[in-house]
Amino acid sequence: MLPAVATGVALALSLSGHDLFWLAWVAWVPLLVPVMRVAPRLAALAGGIAGAVQVTAMLYWLPGTVARMGKSMLLGLGLLFILACVWSLSLALFTWLACHVRRGVLRDGPGGRVLAGLAFVLMMPVLWVAFEYLFTSTMTALPWLFFLLGYSQWNHPGVLQLASVTGVFGVSFLIMLVNSGLAHAVTQRRWVPACVAIGLTALVCGVGWQRVQTLSSEGALKVAVLQGNVDPRQKLDPASGDALAHLYLDLSRTAGSAGADLVIWTESAIPWPIRDDDDLIRAALDTTGSSGACHLIGAPVESTAQPGTYQNAALMVQPDGRITGLYGKRRPLKLAETGVRLPGASRETKLHPSQADYVAGLRPNVLRGARLAVGITICNENFYPDLVRTAVREGAELLVNMTNDGWFRWNTPLRQHFMLNPLRAVESGLPTVVANNVGMSAIIDPFGRQQHRSAMREATCLVGHVSRRSGRTLYASIGNLFAQLCLVGSIAMVLAKPARMVWRRSK
Repeated sequence: MLPAVATGVALALSLSGHDLFWLAWVAWVPLLVPVMRVAPRLAALAGGIAGAVQVTAMLYWLPGTVARMGKSMLLGLGLLFILACVWSLSLALFTWLACHVRRGVLRDGPGGRVLAGLAFVLMMPVLWVAFEYLFTSTMTALPWLFFLLGYSQWNHPGVLQLASVTGVFGVSFLIMLVNSGLAHAVTQRRWVPACVAIGLTALVCGVGWQRVQTLSSEGALKVAVLQGNVDPRQKLDPASGDALAHLYLDLSRTAGSAGADLVIWTESAIPWPIRDDDDLIRAALDTTGSSGACHLIGAPVESTAQPGTYQNAALMVQPDGRITGLYGKRRPLKLAETGVRLPGASRETKLHPSQADYVAGLRPNVLRGARLAVGITICNENFYPDLVRTAVREGAELLVNMTNDGWFRWNTPLRQHFMLNPLRAVESGLPTVVANNVGMSAIIDPFGRQQHRSAMREATCLVGHVSRRSGRTLYASIGNLFAQLCLVGSIAMVLAKPARMVWRRSK
């Protein structure tokens, strides 16, 4: 149990958003050592314990957030328990499979112990990437895809450059490669495979740092993010409309005086459905009139396809006040924005206290302003690299993630949500702007470097320059081909032993 608990705690800390990146490179070692020595059922038990510890440590804030939304704390505890069970069973299955495959690899063969060790060290990251890919492909409704190992390196651009080819899965591959090399060295007392793994990782990271240092990301377009730091419960109070308007007008004046070309508001910054003649929009345009800025505004919009329902939307407002583009969130957050019928309940349950029913949008996530095309993701949509690739294919020159994390009482989930954005920037090769109601808001260059970042829990106008990028990264073109190849390799490894047995019997 102690190695399993150690791995669970280390994984949780490395993915907490506190830049404890180094823990990820050794987090799996305590668990892989017994996986290499014990029976598969005990390996599965250890994996299950590690998964339960990791979820509990990472999502400790979930019950309090549910209570903040006006629901029962017991409901939050129940959700945490369900998520812990899902991840625990998933890691148990992974360690069980890894233990079975390991038995077919760690044996003396024609190549000797060194080649067998190298095979094992390579086997683990292939299996892990296949596991991450399957999990994120099948569990798309779960709001916790920041569990992927690669996100632990969010603040280190040199390591992240691999994602421009392989996506986040390639970074996870490197991390597990080092972990399996160290675990093999501890159990077998043979350091050659570990040295090969560390040397390969150092080479990839060195090439990444060289790329970061030699390429420039300076640009001439100035953007401003209006971080309002508004309590989301205040937005549900109709009497707070005037106070919200004055807050955002004050922030707009700062953007106007800075000469911003694009002013970005956060998700649901305006809590009421807006029209072309909305007084707040016209007043905001007046404050930025000298620079001719477009405004990208988050607000609910009534769905034309389903009257009486709404979309969580982003609107492109031109300098003359015309609304020329609308993107409705395509992946609403299950249980939070869209209802789910719980066992034994007579009607659907939704965590968000708003009475509005939200539906998914159907339009492409690219809005075109006067000077550039903007790819949009709203809140949890930055979990999904396929939406970013869609934006690149549609001609986006800038990525924007509009979000409102004000429901979280603690800062940990704010950091966990933010750390996905540098990966999306590197994968797409596009500058990325994060507009979060309570922070962290940021301007990130195409190489994952955070050029500007706001403090959390304060109202501010974040201003900076972005570059206009054209062309695609290899990842934007080929998608998750690397992860799919790892999946094929994993299937081959799992079926290798049964196939050999069938072949021998047939002879």
